[in-house]
Amino acid sequence: MNIAFSICRDLPADQKYHSDGHMKKLAQHYKKNRKSLEFGRWSITLVGSCKYEISETSLRFSLCLDEVETTSDRYLSVEVTTDYIVVENDYVGSIPFYYSNRNGFSASNIETCVVRGSDASRVDLCSEAIFGYLRYGHFIWTETAWKHIFTLPPDATCKFDHLGKCIAQKYNASVYASDQNLGLSDSEVASKLYDLNSSLVNRALSRFDQIILPLSSGYDSRMILAVISENQKLRDKTLCFTYGAIGSVEVESARRLSRVAGVEWSFIDLPCQFLNRGRLDETIDVFGSSLHMHGMYQLEFFDEIQKRVGLSSNAALTSGFMTGVPAGQHNGLLGISPNPKSLSNAMDNFAQSKFWPAEHLVQLPIFQDTDFSKSADARFYEAFDRFKGEFYQKAVMFDIWTRQRNFISYYPRTLEWVIPDHQSAHDAVLCKLLFELECNAFAGSKSRGANVQQTLS
Repeated sequence: MNIAFSICRDLPADQKYHSDGHMKKLAQHYKKNRKSLEFGRWSITLVGSCKYEISETSLRFSLCLDEVETTSDRYLSVEVTTDYIVVENDYVGSIPFYYSNRNGFSASNIETCVVRGSDASRVDLCSEAIFGYLRYGHFIWTETAWKHIFTLPPDATCKFDHLGKCIAQKYNASVYASDQNLGLSDSEVASKLYDLNSSLVNRALSRFDQIILPLSSGYDSRMILAVISENQKLRDKTLCFTYGAIGSVEVESARRLSRVAGVEWSFIDLPCQFLNRGRLDETIDVFGSSLHMHGMYQLEFFDEIQKRVGLSSNAALTSGFMTGVPAGQHNGLLGISPNPKSLSNAMDNFAQSKFWPAEHLVQLPIFQDTDFSKSADARFYEAFDRFKGEFYQKAVMFDIWTRQRNFISYYPRTLEWVIPDHQSAHDAVLCKLLFELECNAFAGSKSRGANVQQTLS
């Protein structure tokens, strides 16, 4: 699979050199293939499998979940012609597309390449965006830390002209509200979810020789484990790992779950050195200032796993992010009403929103006594109002497109440099099924959502 790309046009030579240099650094560090291409006046660099299709009129490539080039999961597809670029992403927006049209056009899924390709400096830092980042632990919508660099919104197709200007943008509406499954009983809902989950997990993992599953007490990893436990071939090649305090709920639940499922399990005593300078440099090289403030342990965790087992060349790591969230896992915590007066207040219910209260942030020199809470709230509303459906469905997509999009994209974007990472629950079909159910089927409801999860478990 392609892991990274950069595209530029009409950049000054020194800016192109610095952008290309960062991509070269990543490819060398992780021992990945790198290929440079020219198409008209566009310069393209691919890292990873370096797969692409080219004709007289266009050049196409994708960053996908699978070696099988599919757009049913986590993906970003790019078409380059002599006059324009068309970019499309998945319903979560899990692979970013950063772009700038200052001093020419520069774009990449690696923010640092665009920062260097656009000759960014401290004067380009965007106080308004950074305020939201510190306040909530992540960027909110299409903004970045830089005034002149933006990202593609999730579930979108965007067309850029030869000057790098966005001339057309379409919301793809891959997930939509429907009444197709209204009136189903708890057991019928559970049966549909079970069959779909089984299909997604088997499709994602069956071709690998070895499967690594970080296992916790959570709903997400249990959904994957349930499928693996019923498939002898998958069970025999799965290794489960858990880190944490011995005797904790996470560790003891994982120990018991793996024993019942009949899969091999090991405890990892994580040294927790991931905040050391070397580890941080590795992470920042991939994420730049787009890194959210929500844990950076993944590469260290994977290194500890490698010390325990010899990994096959055809191994994959899998995780269950985005199983519970589309079912309204956080709706109760968010507490969003049919006509919310403030979405920032809803986000305040998450723990990471409590580190930097607005009254403390305004005292920092970069903000000059300015409270940017209203502009942060406006960006939250862009996400909330985009989805057309009932308020509880809008609350789910709001959670996915703002908070979860940043968190779930971090996990695979870190690990895919060292091992293929597969998240079967990223498929929009799972979210679509859940959005065909009644309000009380959502996990945010205290009644039926709990019953469905209990039936699945």
